[in-house]
Amino acid sequence: MIFLFNFFLKLKRPGQDLSGSDRMGQKETIIIYADKRYHRLYHDLEIKGEKIGFYPFRGASDYINNCPADVVLIDCGLKSEAGLDLLKEFKEVNPHIPVLFLTDDDSREVAVQAFKAGARDFLPKPINLSELKEEIVSLLQLKRSVREKRLPFSPKVGEYKIDLPFNLSKKLPAFLLQTIRYMEENLGQKIKLDDCARAAGLSRYHFSRRFKRYLGMAPMKFLKVLRISRAKVLLANDKLNVCEIATKVGANAVSTFCTQFKKFTGMTPKTYRQLARKK
Repeated sequence: MIFLFNFFLKLKRPGQDLSGSDRMGQKETIIIYADKRYHRLYHDLEIKGEKIGFYPFRGASDYINNCPADVVLIDCGLKSEAGLDLLKEFKEVNPHIPVLFLTDDDSREVAVQAFKAGARDFLPKPINLSELKEEIVSLLQLKRSVREKRLPFSPKVGEYKIDLPFNLSKKLPAFLLQTIRYMEENLGQKIKLDDCARAAGLSRYHFSRRFKRYLGMAPMKFLKVLRISRAKVLLANDKLNVCEIATKVGANAVSTFCTQFKKFTGMTPKTYRQLARKK
């Protein structure tokens, strides 16, 4: 009888984390809604210091109120419509919690609907567990470090104040602050869109859409503007030659730098330097 009693105590209940810890202890910082047949996919998803709560997809509406998690995963399998309904319902109740939407249906239509419903990222299966873990960690760090706090932003590159051709004095969300700082610190390096999205803690699609909504231009165009702005400061204040400045702002070749500079300013770097030093 004692053996049977202990056996039933060990059975996993909805809300218990994957490591077997009791729900009454540590707060569940990550919650997964998925059918039982998908449980095994997440058995190795262990993140140090985090407790994972596992809830059934069917009837998940009963578990979305007062959700304690910092990140939520919804794995709807092939039930795309039901998954989207749950996503909408969850975001209405918990708009501040980022949701990763996982599905066996990788159609673009479902992806678009998921993003419109508020998903932070759309992840078609099969999934790479290490990449999923990396994305969850990024979201946890973003949420805890700034809590989507909005702060005024004053762009600088090193010790130089950047004179951008548009106003950035308005308050910006945390993901933009993190992205712009990442760009500033790596202007001389090769920067890809995926790098910026990773710095923001967002998916590539979601990042590009939100970035353009706030700043009115695509991230890569903003990066070009930032590089030209730094080049203008260096041309006016430093004794570096044009080739050295091109390298410092991440241009592959001097000719490419000169073409881009003229496109943005209407003059060559040499002409700009002459005019700037006459002031």
